[in-house]
Amino acid sequence: MLFRFCPSSVIIVFCCLVNEILVSTEIWPDPVDDGREKYPKPTTWANKHYGQWCRNRTISKYIQCPMGSALHYYSCCGETDTECCFRLQPTVVAYLLSIQCFLRYSNSIIRL
Repeated sequence: MLFRFCPSSVIIVFCCLVNEILVSTEIWPDPVDDGREKYPKPTTWANKHYGQWCRNRTISKYIQCPMGSALHYYSCCGETDTECCFRLQPTVVAYLLSIQCFLRYSNSIIRL
């Protein structure tokens, strides 16, 4: 048999199902207040804003960061993790470092 039912596998499946139920019942407030205006949550994909949400439930503070791009993104930072900080995408950092290493290596070969 490829998959045998044993007590540990049943417990794992049960825990996964319970986790799905608990996560799906989380309720967020409908109005989003960004300090300028109140507007309802988007109901279609065309209206959805894909910016990072910075949430701190202990102080009930919810802030949505601006939307990122292929080159950058925003992450949560600050003392309460409710501020938006600019970050470069990891692939951009890797490309910049590899270009810098290539240029240094090629300059050292040319000098020889």
